[in-house]
Amino acid sequence: MQAHALDLHFTISETDATAYRTAIGMTGTEIPTGLIMRLLGEEQVLAWLRSLFGARIPIHIKQACEIISPLRAGETYAVTLSCNDSSAKTPVLALVVASPDGQPALILRVTLALIEAGAIPA
Repeated sequence: MQAHALDLHFTISETDATAYRTAIGMTGTEIPTGLIMRLLGEEQVLAWLRSLFGARIPIHIKQACEIISPLRAGETYAVTLSCNDSSAKTPVLALVVASPDGQPALILRVTLALIEAGAIPA
């Protein structure tokens, strides 16, 4: 079942991009596409994920990224998060990132495993 989508905006600063590149050992001046994953830790996104998955705990299994155009520092991107089937054991989150002119820039798909909270040993 397709869950409702969450629409957000994300601005990438050169300071954040430089810090991220340094942390992962990346050279050059490109904006790391993984920087967009920071959105998954935002309280609004966490609340949305809780509404989708309830007491089940999402565990990141894998991700796939389709880069349509490079991200740029100083730009504010519209991001739509959606989930293919929140009742599945391994749902896929899609983060579709659009540039300020509305054109798709990046599509990130994150596959999760959902673990029942009671199934985790204390």
